[in-house]
Amino acid sequence: MINSSACAISKPVRFPGAHNRELLLEGEIGGVETCYVETGVGREHRFKPEAGKLNILIFLGGEGVVSYADMRIAVPEPALFVPGPAQGYAVRGGAQQLSYLELVLDLTKQDQLDLQRSVQHFPYHVLFSRCGRYSEAIKSEKTINRMVLPEGIVPRVCAGTVETTGPDEVAPHTHPMLEQLFLGLEGNDVCVFADADEKGFGENELLHIPLGSSHGVKVEAGKRLHYLWVDIFSDHSQMAYMQENHRMIDE
Repeated sequence: MINSSACAISKPVRFPGAHNRELLLEGEIGGVETCYVETGVGREHRFKPEAGKLNILIFLGGEGVVSYADMRIAVPEPALFVPGPAQGYAVRGGAQQLSYLELVLDLTKQDQLDLQRSVQHFPYHVLFSRCGRYSEAIKSEKTINRMVLPEGIVPRVCAGTVETTGPDEVAPHTHPMLEQLFLGLEGNDVCVFADADEKGFGENELLHIPLGSSHGVKVEAGKRLHYLWVDIFSDHSQMAYMQENHRMIDE
């Protein structure tokens, strides 16, 4: 079944001060902690590196700045940021409160070796709107697909956005080699189905797609499909799936 505890991430648990953090989908995916975070206007939160872990920040709303080494990286719109391995950083809210999803990955020994080979990519930061487009057989020609986190940067993890208007669909498909999260972006109003189960899926909602299920997405006329997918593979050797099913398009 689609996770019945899919979390609306608009009401985080309150913490003392300006920094709010709420754990989502606890225990759903082994080796991955998923949190919703808010950093208030003009406030700063510092992240210290933790051995054997890597953070991925998915910025959803507001504006702010990420400080990393001697760099200041502006976050004016939805974006993704990955620090270098064992590197600290700080997130500061700007004129508006900054909200984001924080994925904390437990790194295997192989992951750590792979990171050493891709260290030139870090820090990795992209705005969703500027990411390269790709095509995929399960999606219509009018669908706008963007590859936000391609393979070869973060071990075993990729991410992208999907956007279209109804009537349209993402056709039923399976991928038993990976866990998948769907994060509803601005205006998203669709129905997600997995095997015999269906669930409405809106903006600012997070879903865990059941491993190995036959799943897809439908959007009705007059509505919008707009979400981020995050694929988390069980083993790096299975990531050939990405190149086999996603064809990058020159813009």
